[in-house]
Formats: sequence, C-alpha cells, structure tokens
Amino acid sequence: MRIKLFYFFLFFLVLGLLSLEVVGSIKFQYSEARGNLIEQLEISKFSKEDIAGIEASIQDINEKYLTFESISFIKDGETNAQIQNHRNILNEAFTVTEKFEIGDYTIIHRYNPDWYFLFPLVFLSISGILLIVWLIVQGKKLYRMSHFLLH
Repeated sequence: MRIKLFYFFLFFLVLGLLSLEVVGSIKFQYSEARGNLIEQLEISKFSKEDIAGIEASIQDINEKYLTFESISFIKDGETNAQIQNHRNILNEAFTVTEKFEIGDYTIIHRYNPDWYFLFPLVFLSISGILLIVWLIVQGKKLYRMSHFLLH
C-alpha cells in the first residue's frame, strides 16, 4: 500500500505539472485575444457594424476558450435592467466586471477569469494530500521499527 500511495502521488504531481504547462499556454493565447477585444473597445464612436464585430469577437472567445464573457452596450441616458438581474453572490464572487465609458456608450464587460487553472490546482492538491498521507505511513513504519529495535 505504501508504494502505491507514492506512485499515485507521483502520478498526480506529473499530471498537475503538465496541466499547468498547458494552462499557461492557453492563458497566453487567451490574454492576446482579450487584448484584441479591448483594442476594439477603444473606438470613440460605435457603429452598428462595430458593435456586431465586438459581439462576434466575444462569441469567438467564448467558443474557443470555453469562457463566459458577456458585454452590454448602454447608450447615454438609457438604463439596462438586465445588468441588475444577474447579480448574486456567486456571480459577484467569480465574475470580473469592467466598465468603460467611451463616446456615447457605457460598456459593461463581464468575464470569469482563469477558471481553467482549477485543473492543475486540483491535481496538485491531490498530490500534496497523497504525499502527506504517504509521509504519515512512513513515519508510523519508522516508529514501529525503532520501537521494536529498542525492546
């Protein structure tokens, strides 16, 4: 059993480190895509085509990186009740909201940052737990051996 615990520890450690490398690569590509989106938002006056292009970019980012980004364009003087409807503890805790005021529009951009780091975190946590259990088992074995040798 002791050797199996150690092998499981190594398995989850390697899995966690490999997934961390993959996530780092995805994070870099995602950051570039978000940077391009932010550049699209830096237009002083939006046409319907600009808004459609930005919404298409959001859709593309959501599909490619499995994220949950959304954007709302609010023309000055208008209200948007939809923004208030989605506020709850979970949304507030795990969603970043950015507000841009550009030209005649207020733009609300919401997204869930870096959720895919969850996988390496879980794998590395399991690995750490298995290491602790393995060390406890090894400690008990050493204690029994030293107890046996002293008597």
